[in-house]
Amino acid sequence: MDEKLVISLAKESDVLAMSKLMLQVHPDMKFDELVARTQKEIVYNQSSKRYRLLVARLDDKVVGFSRFYHSDELKKEKHIYPSPSGFYCMGTIVDPNYRRNKIATELSLHRVKLMQILGAQCAYSGVAATNVASIKMHEAFGFTKVSEIEGFLKVKFNCGAGFLYKKDLV
Repeated sequence: MDEKLVISLAKESDVLAMSKLMLQVHPDMKFDELVARTQKEIVYNQSSKRYRLLVARLDDKVVGFSRFYHSDELKKEKHIYPSPSGFYCMGTIVDPNYRRNKIATELSLHRVKLMQILGAQCAYSGVAATNVASIKMHEAFGFTKVSEIEGFLKVKFNCGAGFLYKKDLV
């Protein structure tokens, strides 16, 4: 990977760039809603040790981001699907102009290191059945498929089906 790639915690100044990336994945959402959502996430990122929002910068430009959190950070009444308690890898988004440059890999490696620092014994991840790139990446990272699922925690797959993956971190 390019030596100029820097992975760090997201900051308020990253909101617009991250929202633009999210708009590519969620074109049905209004941009101002994505901005408000991202601002809330960054505030939470700064106040909780078990929720992390990471950005990848290349030459000081945000080219991707990733997040993880512990399931206990989500209020029980917000759980839609039964899910194991633990740390969950959440979506990784990389600017289409920078894909195939190992940015998602670098974000994922950094995410796993932070979870290990926080004492995580394992990491879970839900992947939509139609997301072939993510399935391949999880398997390459040593995640094993635990079960077929409709969703996990509060996440419902738009395609209606997915897989719960698990990776031991010790």
